Amino acid sequence: MNLILSNPNSWSPIAEAILLCTTVKDLEIVAITFQFWLILADEVCVKGPTALHESHKPHFVNLFRRLNDIMIGHLHYPPENNSWTAKERDEFREFRHNMGDVLKACVLVLGQEESLSRPFNILQSFVNPSAPGGTLNQSTPWQQIEAPLFALRTIGRNISDEENTILPQIMSMLPQLPLHHPKVKYAAILVIGRYASWTRLHPEFLSYQMTFISKGFEVAGEAETCSAASQSLRFLCDECGDQLVGYLSQLHPFYLAIHKADVITALANVIKHVPMESTGGGDMPDMLKVLEMFCLPIAQRLHEIGNMPPTAEGYGQALQEEVSDLVEQFTSFIYNAQPVLPYKQPNVPASMHFLESLLNLRDPKIINSVCKLIVKCVDAQRIHFKPLATVVLPVLASVYESTQVTSLMWAASKCVKEFGSDAAEEGGLVHLVIQSMSQTAFKQIQKAGGKMDHVSDVIEDYFLLLTAFLLTSPAHFSQSPLLTTFLQCAIACMPVTQFDAWLALYADFFKQCMQLASPTQRALHPTQRELPAQITDVLQNAIRQHSAQFMQSFLTGLTSTFPYREDINQEEGSSSAVVGTIVVCLCEAVGGGGAAAAATAAGMSVIGQAVSGMYDPKFGDEEKQGFANKLAEALDKRDFYRVDSLMHEYGVKYRRRNHNRKG
Repeated sequence: MNLILSNPNSWSPIAEAILLCTTVKDLEIVAITFQFWLILADEVCVKGPTALHESHKPHFVNLFRRLNDIMIGHLHYPPENNSWTAKERDEFREFRHNMGDVLKACVLVLGQEESLSRPFNILQSFVNPSAPGGTLNQSTPWQQIEAPLFALRTIGRNISDEENTILPQIMSMLPQLPLHHPKVKYAAILVIGRYASWTRLHPEFLSYQMTFISKGFEVAGEAETCSAASQSLRFLCDECGDQLVGYLSQLHPFYLAIHKADVITALANVIKHVPMESTGGGDMPDMLKVLEMFCLPIAQRLHEIGNMPPTAEGYGQALQEEVSDLVEQFTSFIYNAQPVLPYKQPNVPASMHFLESLLNLRDPKIINSVCKLIVKCVDAQRIHFKPLATVVLPVLASVYESTQVTSLMWAASKCVKEFGSDAAEEGGLVHLVIQSMSQTAFKQIQKAGGKMDHVSDVIEDYFLLLTAFLLTSPAHFSQSPLLTTFLQCAIACMPVTQFDAWLALYADFFKQCMQLASPTQRALHPTQRELPAQITDVLQNAIRQHSAQFMQSFLTGLTSTFPYREDINQEEGSSSAVVGTIVVCLCEAVGGGGAAAAATAAGMSVIGQAVSGMYDPKFGDEEKQGFANKLAEALDKRDFYRVDSLMHEYGVKYRRRNHNRKG
């Protein structure tokens, strides 16, 4: 390569020979040359002190010019395409995409104008001179039209959005293409999608492009073309959403006919640009009219399904899939469009009372779909969903009691996290919901008979729910008549090893619970620092009563089933110090929130008893004393990270001493 670049006049026969190899019909031989051209293009275009001498560049430009034409020639589908096996079609498709990389390399050397003009000139050669408007000859084999269209699409990444010479001509030619073959229609529609960012700066082409794309949805049986239309519509809506608001009425019929996820996501990206109130006449709608146009039919159908009478056989797969599809469509609109609506005006919640009726069908698959929608709605429409959340939360608890579908706790935790509060009226309602769901979760966990990994999904969702309750309603949590049961259940679940459930229990619940009981940590929390002492004392007393049992189970896990420290840090962040935070805050709670020395003494007493209870004959007295001294020093300083390191180190060494494990 260096010889060719430094002295192309002498060494060019090597490059010419490789170029000759690309002309053979055996595509496996052609593919062998691809890496050479990619490297050569990079070297020819390199800048700086190692740049190619200007006098040498014309030779390589001519070389890549011929390479470009040869690659477009290889893009042609053969006439006997229909007789190919599925494997042959897949291999040719992969080969074409690899050739696309070579064509993009040609753009680097030839420049974007010439790279666009070469496939464009091929298409121009098929124009029927006697036809009006430059229409292409209808008798032209479709393979000869599709290949340059594919080339135009594949080089799009290397074409600037400011290109104003060739691309306008190409876009003007697309309506003149003979669309008698689905491959041509497919390729042309994808060209529009590829240059969507270019169209944003050239909106004069939007009208015909929308009409052109819509043709891809019209012919039944052309699934590939319909897929291309959906993809290009999505790209166009992503890039030009604010410019397409006036086309929503034109797009609505296709939405009703297609209901594809890509189409709905694309339309949502347009809807988010719709103004709250129409500022003019004509085709410019307002947000409420648009939501009524697109969302109301979905809500009405879901309402019909929700009011279906129960059947002894349950609800069939077809109905479950229909609900899943409709919910996904509704979710896509609400989450991707995220319409900005006035707080007091009836809007999203008014059309979403189907949630309650769908949940009451008590079908697990339908419930999972509805829970996904609730979570997305809370994310996208927090203010507007709040009135509905007060209705939905008791239903979630009631349905969970009868179905024990854990995703209901996931949806409830999202609502609690957003709307729970000690001060608000919703606080009492949230507390009742937590109590109800807790009773059901307790039964599920008890049925596991100590095999906690068998109910890891219950543990994960339940303790995420309980953590949301603790964070948003700390007074309700601390004064709950189930507080002791919360802690006992959590301690019983400590043997769980499934990682997500472990994180929910330790990194979320135990960490936040111990921080709430810690005066120094509580003072740093905006919603907890003002809690009266009589409230937090209840939590401290409950933790103190269970501290020995907790620490014994904690050390058992640390020395056997806990994940490695690096895995925890990778998930939670190196600053999280999950184990260290739990231990330091536990010591403060056991010490009654007094001075650091008292907290350390009380904490070391609990930890010492737990260590003594561990069967560890190889852990000598001297080593025990060294560990205790280091830990006491770190606890005195409330050094979360040092305590975290020491506790994990103890666990690692225990495993090495007693289990022959690395830790």
